[in-house]
Amino acid sequence: MNAFLDTSIKDNYRKGEDVLIDTLLLSRVDFLLKCSSSVGEFAIYFNPALSQRSIDLQYLTDRSYDAVGILRSAFSALGAATG
Repeated sequence: MNAFLDTSIKDNYRKGEDVLIDTLLLSRVDFLLKCSSSVGEFAIYFNPALSQRSIDLQYLTDRSYDAVGILRSAFSALGAATG
Protein backbone atom coordinates (compact mmCIF):
# COMPACT_ATOMS: atom_id res chain seq x y z
CA MET A 1 0.00 0.00 0.00
CA ASN A 2 1.15 3.52 -0.74
CA ALA A 3 2.24 5.00 2.60
CA PHE A 4 1.03 8.45 1.62
CA LEU A 5 -2.49 7.14 1.05
CA ASP A 6 -2.57 5.18 4.31
CA THR A 7 -4.83 7.22 6.58
CA SER A 8 -4.02 5.04 9.60
CA ILE A 9 -0.59 6.68 9.80
CA LYS A 10 -1.09 10.24 11.04
CA ASP A 11 2.55 11.36 11.35
CA ASN A 12 3.50 12.76 7.93
CA TYR A 13 7.10 13.35 9.00
CA ARG A 14 7.39 9.65 9.85
CA LYS A 15 5.93 8.69 6.47
CA GLY A 16 8.55 10.77 4.69
CA GLU A 17 11.33 9.41 6.85
CA ASP A 18 10.23 5.82 6.19
CA VAL A 19 10.18 6.42 2.42
CA LEU A 20 13.64 8.03 2.52
CA ILE A 21 15.02 5.04 4.45
CA ASP A 22 13.42 2.63 1.96
CA THR A 23 14.93 4.61 -0.92
CA LEU A 24 18.41 4.58 0.57
CA LEU A 25 18.21 0.86 1.31
CA LEU A 26 17.05 0.14 -2.26
CA SER A 27 19.97 2.14 -3.62
CA ARG A 28 22.35 -0.39 -2.04
CA VAL A 29 21.14 -3.41 -4.06
CA ASP A 30 23.09 -4.92 -6.96
CA PHE A 31 20.06 -5.24 -9.24
CA LEU A 32 16.66 -3.57 -9.01
CA LEU A 33 13.31 -4.96 -10.20
CA LYS A 34 10.86 -2.12 -9.78
CA CYS A 35 7.65 -0.54 -10.93
CA SER A 36 7.42 3.08 -12.00
CA SER A 37 7.42 4.67 -8.58
CA SER A 38 9.33 7.58 -7.17
CA VAL A 39 10.96 5.36 -4.56
CA GLY A 40 12.58 3.12 -7.17
CA GLU A 41 13.53 6.09 -9.35
CA PHE A 42 15.19 7.93 -6.48
CA ALA A 43 17.08 4.76 -5.53
CA ILE A 44 18.67 4.98 -8.97
CA TYR A 45 19.57 8.65 -8.34
CA PHE A 46 21.44 7.60 -5.21
CA ASN A 47 23.17 4.75 -7.09
CA PRO A 48 23.54 5.69 -10.79
CA ALA A 49 24.97 2.24 -11.60
CA LEU A 50 21.45 0.87 -11.10
CA SER A 51 20.32 2.65 -14.26
CA GLN A 52 22.10 -0.13 -16.18
CA ARG A 53 21.13 -2.84 -13.68
CA SER A 54 17.39 -2.49 -13.28
CA ILE A 55 14.19 -3.60 -14.95
CA ASP A 56 11.08 -1.46 -14.77
CA LEU A 57 8.22 -3.96 -14.75
CA GLN A 58 5.62 -1.23 -15.15
CA TYR A 59 6.66 -0.58 -18.74
CA LEU A 60 6.33 -4.14 -19.97
CA THR A 61 3.30 -3.63 -22.20
CA ASP A 62 2.79 -7.23 -23.26
CA ARG A 63 0.70 -8.79 -20.47
CA SER A 64 1.91 -12.26 -21.46
CA TYR A 65 5.56 -11.50 -20.63
CA ASP A 66 7.70 -14.32 -19.39
CA ALA A 67 8.49 -13.68 -15.71
CA VAL A 68 11.09 -16.47 -15.66
CA GLY A 69 12.77 -14.95 -18.72
CA ILE A 70 12.86 -11.54 -17.04
CA LEU A 71 14.49 -13.01 -13.95
CA ARG A 72 17.02 -14.91 -16.07
CA SER A 73 17.89 -11.68 -17.85
CA ALA A 74 18.22 -9.88 -14.53
CA PHE A 75 20.54 -12.52 -13.06
CA SER A 76 22.54 -12.65 -16.28
CA ALA A 77 22.99 -8.88 -16.23
CA LEU A 78 23.90 -9.02 -12.55
CA GLY A 79 26.52 -11.67 -13.23
CA ALA A 80 28.00 -9.61 -16.06
CA ALA A 81 28.02 -6.48 -13.90
CA THR A 82 29.76 -8.10 -10.95
CA GLY A 83 32.21 -10.12 -13.04
